[in-house]
Amino acid sequence: MSYTITGGVEASGEAGLFPAMSFYDGGVWTIAFGDESGTLILINLDPSTPSINATTPSGTLGGTSGECDFQIDRQDEDGAAGSIECSNVATNAGGVLAESDISATFDANP
Repeated sequence: MSYTITGGVEASGEAGLFPAMSFYDGGVWTIAFGDESGTLILINLDPSTPSINATTPSGTLGGTSGECDFQIDRQDEDGAAGSIECSNVATNAGGVLAESDISATFDANP
């Protein structure tokens, strides 16, 4: 996964798949990615309630289809791929509430 977070929280990089924290149930993936900086990104691809949540060393944020555009290219028992663009998602940066943007592309084959 490649990701960029700007605004109240700043982070970017390449995050590897955490297969032990990713699962496929009822045709829907929940996928976890992380990197050596301590960033953890969780993506839920339920078509009715897609979401992305990120915890970074500088803060946390989360977005749903209200703030985010989820483009899912593939979601099947072999994995999932797509991209996410979010604007003005709620952010908690060390106790300071703000807004951030996040963009991510992923291709996971657990």
